[in-house]
Amino acid sequence: MKKLMMIAAFVVAGLTANAQNEAGKMAAGVNVSYGMHKDYKNFGFGAKFQYNITDAIRGEASGNYFLKKDHCTMWDANINFHYVIPISEGLNVYPLVGATLVGVKVDVDGAIDSGYDAAWKAAQASGMSKADFDAAWKLAHKVAADEVGGSSSETKFGFNAGAGIEYFISPNLKVNAEVKYQYVKDFDRPVISAGIAYVF
Repeated sequence: MKKLMMIAAFVVAGLTANAQNEAGKMAAGVNVSYGMHKDYKNFGFGAKFQYNITDAIRGEASGNYFLKKDHCTMWDANINFHYVIPISEGLNVYPLVGATLVGVKVDVDGAIDSGYDAAWKAAQASGMSKADFDAAWKLAHKVAADEVGGSSSETKFGFNAGAGIEYFISPNLKVNAEVKYQYVKDFDRPVISAGIAYVF
């Protein structure tokens, strides 16, 4: 009898969780993210829209802007698909796969200028004059920066794979945490995020 009651409780919990993710339901929300490339790490914020295609399969469109750090800013636009697995009442986990478009902009002038003071101190110690140093610095660095107009940007297509967990605070409000890996040539990196969404 005890086992039967436990099975019934799990079935009811599963039905409740599925009701929160039934086909046709939608959600809109916001999130904060942290990207962790070996050469640059930065925080970002973004928005998302979800649509339940079936009770278990959900589509999500999202976009994020990553704040400037180490002279680099980034953005991404994503289309992902989640397979929602109910764990208990209001608690779901989901693997995800999808596509991403990533934009990267590097402030070349800023990156070059940030090394100027240290290089000048070293040149001073060797007895070089300021005029000679500035001429050498411009020849070695600034010419390259001028050619790209002080900044360099690139946009690339890639793929996402990861997993997340979500919890319904109420029937219409849920929070989530997610980790995904963005496979993008030269810019691939893991991204962790946390967010909140309104379900309607």
